[in-house]
This record gives sequence, structure tokens and C-alpha cells, in this order.
Amino acid sequence: MPERERLDVLDGLRGLAILLVVWYHVWLVSGQAFGLLSLIAQAGFLGVDLFFFISGFCLFYPYARATLEGRPQPSTRRFFARRFLKIVPSYLIALFVFATIYHAQFGSSENMALQLATHLTFMHTLSPNTFGTISGPLWTVGIEVQFYLLFPLIVPWFRRSPIAGYAALIVVSETYRFAIGAAGLSPSFWWINQLPAFFDVFGAGMVAAYGLVRLRARGPLHPRTSTLLSGVAFA
Repeated sequence: MPERERLDVLDGLRGLAILLVVWYHVWLVSGQAFGLLSLIAQAGFLGVDLFFFISGFCLFYPYARATLEGRPQPSTRRFFARRFLKIVPSYLIALFVFATIYHAQFGSSENMALQLATHLTFMHTLSPNTFGTISGPLWTVGIEVQFYLLFPLIVPWFRRSPIAGYAALIVVSETYRFAIGAAGLSPSFWWINQLPAFFDVFGAGMVAAYGLVRLRARGPLHPRTSTLLSGVAFA
């Protein structure tokens, strides 16, 4: 199996996630019902979850392959270098453009410094005063990078037992949801979109990567089995 392998299906899933998110925001801005398709438009925010799922899959896929093929694991330095090149350049451009266009919303130089500092360090999601202020969608980048920072700590025990690792991430997310629900904070967009709420979504992508590698190691699947598994995964 080649060292680098492109999974074209992920591009299709990314396209679907983009379509869902864009459609959701069109629905929010326009107020159009879209007839029978309104349910899809209103659920378009799930495209964000799909992005996080794909991210978890892509992050763990090379580790799953290395484990099952008996190769050395990717280095932590290489992991962070790849994440830096993938995220930071385009993020800085977007941040500069939005900060320039909407500079009047800062109000003061002190607030501008606070907003830029928290966004440049990807910590803007941690306070309601900086969450979604320069540009709303940038909160998802903050969640991604925060998970990247924790990923090298998650990988070792996830490699030992992907199922147990996934279960642990589910427990973390469900405990967080229960806590904010019990505190009456669940209606808050800020509280429900913190990293602990998405650990299980990232984990689902990670365990899916492990499952795909295991299936491939067993040899080609029967077409009916492949179709059935694809349908279940899509659902």
C-alpha cells in the first residue's frame, strides 16, 4: 500500500458539508422555507459536525495504517507541521480581510487588540466576548486547532483500543452536555459549541478510520457487503 493515499470520497463529503452549511446560512438570512426541503435547510448546521467527523478521520487514518501495517507512527513534529501549513496561512488571510472590512465593530483599540490576540492564538471560542466576533464561522477553526493540540495526547490510548478510546470521548461529551443542560445553559450558542461537545464527533471519525483500515486488511469486500456498509455509514 502506498505511503500516501488520497481518499477521494472525503472530497465528496467535504462538498456535502459545505453545501449543508451554506444552505443553512441562506435559510437563516433569507427566511425562505424551501418547501419540502426546509428540513434539510434547517438541519444544515450538521455540516459542521460532518467537517469535524472528517477531520477526526483524516487525523487518525495515518496512525491506524501505521499500527496495522507495523510501521513507525507519524512524528508529533510532522503532525503539527502539516496542521500548521493546512490551517494558518489561509486563516491569517481570512482574519486580516474580515478585521479590515469590519474594523469599525471593534469600538476601541483595546478591544481590537483583545479580539486579534484571542483569534491569533485560536482561543477566541473560550469567551462569549470573543466568540464569533470578527467572523462567525471562525469559531469552528478555533475548535479544530484546540483539538489538534490535544490529539497527540489522545492518540496513544486510542491506538491501544479504538473502541475504548471512542467510548471515553463519548463519555466526555455526554457529561459536558448533561452538565450544561442541568445548569440551564443548553440554549446558549456559546456553551453548546465548546470543544467538549464535539469530542465524540471527532472520535467517530477516528474510529471510522480504524474500521476502514481493518476492513481493507481483510481483503476486498463482496460488492453487496460494500454497498451495505456504505449505506450504513452514509446514514
